[in-house]
Amino acid sequence: MGAAATITLLPAAGETSTSGPTTLRMTDVDGRDFTTEPAR
Repeated sequence: MGAAATITLLPAAGETSTSGPTTLRMTDVDGRDFTTEPAR
């Protein structure tokens, strides 16, 4: 079984979406961690 999600993150106050590299770290339901770079 698969799943998908769309998450929208706004830049922090004083930052822009192009301020530098951003990596998201997530944990799946089985406890495995993975990282990804958000789309710009």
